[in-house]
Parts: sequence; structure tokens; C-alpha cells
Amino acid sequence: MAIEPNPAPEPVVEALHQGLGHGTAKRSWFAKLFAARGPGRFLSMPHRVAYLRLDEIRSDADLRSVARFESWRFLLHEAVPAAQTDEASDLALVGAATVRADSNSYSGLSTGPLVAATEEAIHRAEDHPRVKGGSFEAILLIAPAVYVIGLWLRDLEHRDDFVMPIPPVSAPFRAYEEMSSDAFLTALNGLADKVRGFQ
Repeated sequence: MAIEPNPAPEPVVEALHQGLGHGTAKRSWFAKLFAARGPGRFLSMPHRVAYLRLDEIRSDADLRSVARFESWRFLLHEAVPAAQTDEASDLALVGAATVRADSNSYSGLSTGPLVAATEEAIHRAEDHPRVKGGSFEAILLIAPAVYVIGLWLRDLEHRDDFVMPIPPVSAPFRAYEEMSSDAFLTALNGLADKVRGFQ
């Protein structure tokens, strides 16, 4: 038991491959890299992306009720040639590609620090005792209004969800430190109240 695979719907997968294989000039370098889907190139860890709107962030809210699922995201890796590493099976993280769930349209590629931080959060979650002993879905959770992102581990057997904030973070959050979903929303509400105070 651990983080359970969550296969993306076929239309999402088709949109992803079409986007990767038919890149515009803006992303031509990436399209060229993955268009052939050659040996050593991998799409991995499909996961949903959920958003929290400012007006729905409340300390008494239920995360499962207020989170809005808007897209699918895939991590992209490429095998590093044996001559470049001590381990022939080593994989280099290239980026993450996103497909909108409502229109099954390819949204683009991300290559910034959030991609590496997401992978780090997933690795840490996989080693977490609760995850090892249970069954969880990994979801990228984004609260744009307060600039907070976390890896939401949604309990598939019970309702014992928890969130690992993804850096960069500020108080009261700590990077990759486990928080119950209730504690996460309470801390998030404190930041949201400050933002709402300026509106």
C-alpha cells in the first residue's frame, strides 16, 4: 500500500501526447525532445491539480468539499546515459506537463523549481509511515490568492487526509512538514484573512 496510481482519462492522455508531439514554436525544443517518445523518455506520476479559491478558504471548511479539480499534471523524465552517471538507470527530471480537465486541452510545460519540489514531496510522501501503511492519492493543491502550494495526500480508505506544504513557504507553514487537512486549512485561513482585509 502507498500512493495509488490514478490513471488519467483517455481523452486527457490523448491531449497530452498531441500537445507534446505537436509543439508550437514557443515550445519547439520540448516537442522535438518528446515527439518521437523514444527510448529513455518517460511520462510518470499522473496526478490531479486542485485549487482553493480565496472565498472558500475557511478554518471550518472541508477540504474535500471546497477543493476544485481543474487539471491533470504529469512529471516528465529522461534517462541519463550511463557515461554521464554512476548509475545507468538514473533519471533526470525534465519538467511537468498539464492538461485542463474541463476541455481536455494541453496547457503547456512547467520547468521551474515547483516541478522539482513536487517530485521531492512525492518521494517524501512515499516514505511516510502513514502512506506506506495506507492507500492515498497524491494531488497538487494550489491556493493562488495566498501563494501556498502543497501535496495533498487524500486517504482512499478513510478520511485521514494530510497535506505537505511545498516550498517556497512562509510561516506558519514548514516545507514538507505533515499537516492534517484541518490544520492546513486553519493556517491557510489566517493568511487568507490578511488578503481579504485589503480587498
